[in-house]
Amino acid sequence: MSKSQRVFLVGVSLLLVFFMLLGCQPNKQGGFTCILVPVLNKIKASLPSSKKSATPATTVVTKATIPEPVIRVFTAGPAEVTAGDQTTLEWHTSGAATITIEPDIGTVSAAGSKILTPEKDITYTITATNAGGTVEKTVNITVSASTGPPEIAELPPSDRPSSYQYTPPAGAPALTEPGGSEPSDSPFPIESTSVPPPYISFFTASPANISAGSCTSLSWLISGASSARVIPGGSVSSSGSAQSCPGSTTTYTLITSNSAGSVQRTLTVYVSAPAPAAVPVTPIPPAPAATPAPTPAPTPTPAPIATPAPTPPATKPVINSFTASPASVAAGSCSTLGWSTTGATSATVNPGGAVSVNGSAQACPAGTTTYTLTATNAAGSVTRPVSVTITAAPTPIVTPTPTPTPAPAPAPAPTTPTPAEIAAGEQSLSNAVNAVRASDGKAALTGNAYMNGLCRQHAQYMANRNVLSHDNSDSRCAAIYANVPGMHACAENVLQNNMPFDASAMATQWFNSPGHKTNMLNGGYTQSGMGIAIDANGKIWACQMFAGP
Repeated sequence: MSKSQRVFLVGVSLLLVFFMLLGCQPNKQGGFTCILVPVLNKIKASLPSSKKSATPATTVVTKATIPEPVIRVFTAGPAEVTAGDQTTLEWHTSGAATITIEPDIGTVSAAGSKILTPEKDITYTITATNAGGTVEKTVNITVSASTGPPEIAELPPSDRPSSYQYTPPAGAPALTEPGGSEPSDSPFPIESTSVPPPYISFFTASPANISAGSCTSLSWLISGASSARVIPGGSVSSSGSAQSCPGSTTTYTLITSNSAGSVQRTLTVYVSAPAPAAVPVTPIPPAPAATPAPTPAPTPTPAPIATPAPTPPATKPVINSFTASPASVAAGSCSTLGWSTTGATSATVNPGGAVSVNGSAQACPAGTTTYTLTATNAAGSVTRPVSVTITAAPTPIVTPTPTPTPAPAPAPAPTTPTPAEIAAGEQSLSNAVNAVRASDGKAALTGNAYMNGLCRQHAQYMANRNVLSHDNSDSRCAAIYANVPGMHACAENVLQNNMPFDASAMATQWFNSPGHKTNMLNGGYTQSGMGIAIDANGKIWACQMFAGP
């Protein structure tokens, strides 16, 4: 029997003794009937005759009411698994004398979690009971057959990244303050034990988005684990990387274990169809020489290049621009035609011929001419005209064939900030939020390392999926209640921004949203956690959690 249960039973016993001393007896309505005549007569007899009252004796009926227990959290993460994979059942209750989970689990503590490997679809029911009544809550777990995705091969130790180093601080809780990590589906320890569960500092895929036939590198860092494996894949060491070349979008799960239990993280590698081959650039030819007012002869359309049959786009292409510079020229001069399209698989300029979907070419018409750009894809075609006006009588000239303008060099990939730079950004954003609270007369929030870890996990979770969400926020709040003393209220803010990092702009972004502003300025919150993750495209994903008594 837990300490809280023993305290509850002692309180009920003392209440019953008190009622019996008053002459109370249980009634049919579930309360007590207290006849106070004998007690009042004894009090009256002990008073001096001048103080005695002629007030008649009365009967008082008192009913003791005990509130029902509360089931705050009861979840399964993930709720959909493949046969042979694991899921974590989590719960958090208050005010219950006994708690049971069925089937096959039985009596449990007021808050905790359990790793399960279901073989088929199953529904679990938690039942919480006290003298005030019984409440129940259910959760469903769906099990699908294994599809056998592609396996991964672990790289030799010499190829593993050496820059990822992490040592948990002395006396740190089960969930420490990592430099960046995947979200945890179960922040609770499995059982009360002197050995903490293993900890996954990070589990990443670089890049997380690839085209069919390409590969990605999975990397991980684990501490305190006796074994680890990647599904699909196999057993791996506590730190390293491995190459994976999936043929379709695949979700990988890293599972670590020791004597205290198991912890797992997931990530998804998104696979897209290969890009179609580019259509060759054909510049617009100049006007022929020694012929008055000629029309440029069109260049024969080249034979189409065979490309894979991609899924037809949902909409027609878009012509972003089609210009002539200058639009008016003197006879014998030239104008540069320039164009840009989106979603087109081919393009033509008439008069002229086939051209690249983005580019430019020189036109030297003998007279005022209207050119028409046509952009085409599987959904259809769109057109846009532009005119070149000749301001004087034409003089035939010979213009050399122009050299196609080379495509601009791709922009360099954004530089990934170091863990120290990310930590500095987290502190800057925390300071900016506290500055907003101070301007509203609210006390500054105290940073909490445990809550920082929860926020970093969720920020990385959003970055990996490229989706802003509050997934599993109930589990994070339950973890705060169980691991941060005195905390019983919880809220969460998330945002997405872009590099370069601007803490003031991000705090203003929250302040301008009514729901986020309410959390920022809530004087009942006293502690907070902050986590930031930055993806390969330079997007900033931030999560702040608030907690109060």
